[in-house]
Amino acid sequence: MLLKTGLFLAAILFAAAQAEAGNTYELSIGQSAVLQSGDVALVRQGRAVSAISCAGGGSEPLPSRKQFEAVDRARFSDIFQQGADIHRSIQCSRHSAESSIRQAIADATNAARNACFETGYSHCAQPMVTDEQFSFRVIGRPGHYACEVLARIIGTN
Repeated sequence: MLLKTGLFLAAILFAAAQAEAGNTYELSIGQSAVLQSGDVALVRQGRAVSAISCAGGGSEPLPSRKQFEAVDRARFSDIFQQGADIHRSIQCSRHSAESSIRQAIADATNAARNACFETGYSHCAQPMVTDEQFSFRVIGRPGHYACEVLARIIGTN
């Protein structure tokens, strides 16, 4: 048993020595260290030793707060394609009666929220100020009008 432990420890120390321009840290369970490319941490618990290395380098820490945006478009129904611009402007809002616009709001919000979580933030929510949550814009030409929805999500850790 002692021979196996000695060989394992020798292999770990050899791996630590081979780390390119890296540092070796000796830690106990519960301690932490920030590893850079090539660093090795030797973690000990009693007689057991584990080696943790960072071969490819660590990722940059996330900013404490970041805004994510996603855009979706919804075509107006036929009744609003030919109507006055004011009617399209009223419908292109968070209070729209058009189901396609309500769906575009939900889809844009979900896309922004997913981007936030995929980036690594632990909390992703809409801004507290209602006016900052969405932006709306009527786009297109007669017969092909659409509402463009921009949703915002704030990521925090």
